Amino acid sequence: MSMFAVSNVALDKPAIQTDTARGFESKLAGDGDTATCSTAASTSSEWESDLEDYYPISTI
Repeated sequence: MSMFAVSNVALDKPAIQTDTARGFESKLAGDGDTATCSTAASTSSEWESDLEDYYPISTI
């Protein structure tokens, strides 16, 4: 487990979502660019990111 402060542990990590709207794919949510985002086609969509390690998360 990493015990140092990291500002964005989801940056450029693999991500998936159950559906996509207007081509805004799940990877856009973790690309670090505040001008892009992931968009889902339905309100029941799920989004998930693989952080590829264990991190204590205190703020989202």
